[in-house]
Amino acid sequence: MYGRIKEICKKKKITISKLEEELKFSQGSVCKWGAISPSVEKVKKVADYLEVDINKLL
Repeated sequence: MYGRIKEICKKKKITISKLEEELKFSQGSVCKWGAISPSVEKVKKVADYLEVDINKLL
């Protein structure tokens, strides 16, 4: 999931740090999503912020 988020952020010229800051996530939390599963609410927030369907991240 982290790889897909990173790819979309790159296309939209948004850093992962900016994404985390805007969504009030702790610094480095999205990077950990490669190893742990985040809550559905957090994934939905990211999808909404990036303006993509949640399924594109899953």
